[in-house]
Amino acid sequence: MKKIIPYLLIPLLLTLLILLIIDNKEEINPKVITIDTNHSYLYNKSNTTIDISLYINDIENPIIAVDAIASSVIRDANNKKLINLEIKEVLYSHNEVYLKENYYMFILRYEIPNLNNNFYIDEAYLDLTLSNNTSYTFKIGSFNIIYLTNGTELNWQTIDSKKDNTNDLSINKIVIETESNIGEILEVYIESEPLNYSYINNTLIISLDNSDLYTNNIPVVITTSDKTYYLNNHQYVKDYDLIEKAKNSFNIYELN
Repeated sequence: MKKIIPYLLIPLLLTLLILLIIDNKEEINPKVITIDTNHSYLYNKSNTTIDISLYINDIENPIIAVDAIASSVIRDANNKKLINLEIKEVLYSHNEVYLKENYYMFILRYEIPNLNNNFYIDEAYLDLTLSNNTSYTFKIGSFNIIYLTNGTELNWQTIDSKKDNTNDLSINKIVIETESNIGEILEVYIESEPLNYSYINNTLIISLDNSDLYTNNIPVVITTSDKTYYLNNHQYVKDYDLIEKAKNSFNIYELN
């Protein structure tokens, strides 16, 4: 009997240890971080999705479950401009650490809505309503959809981007090598603002304006003397430490 007692004690002690760890585990205070981002999209049948990123410290929260999201609305601060989005999927990207807490980046991917003109919001908010009637509002930066008619997709050989400093929040130059000379360029723009550029030896270098908004995945429109070209949304850099870089351009929310 004495030989059996140690074998009985071991599983009992392990069970007590597990219960003690669970009991002493610090309860997570669910929070979401959003980065003020330049959400710019070109309305095009081949470009059918819109991505909005959330960083959350609680992966069990229903806010990142497709079936739990009842509605999503992008609006301005005064509720004068708004657009409803239909959720398509939620994708996990990576995790980052902020104030010793793990935050997991999830991408809310939506179908692009049907439009027949441009749609611009300088300071945009995402209203999420869950199936349990819980509602949240997150500041997300700007939100723009460019409606382009009679555009021709740009034929390019290489696409690259530059940062003045690796610690900068956003890219500040886009470098495009075109397959052939596209002729005299009249204007290059993202959204509605013309940008500075040079076009030499079939290489187009576009300078982006300084902004507090994170800019990485954006369309480019190029007008020439006889055509309008576009470069659809392209992700130039994969950032894995964006929270750290965006200290002055992010928003943190506690979830009830």
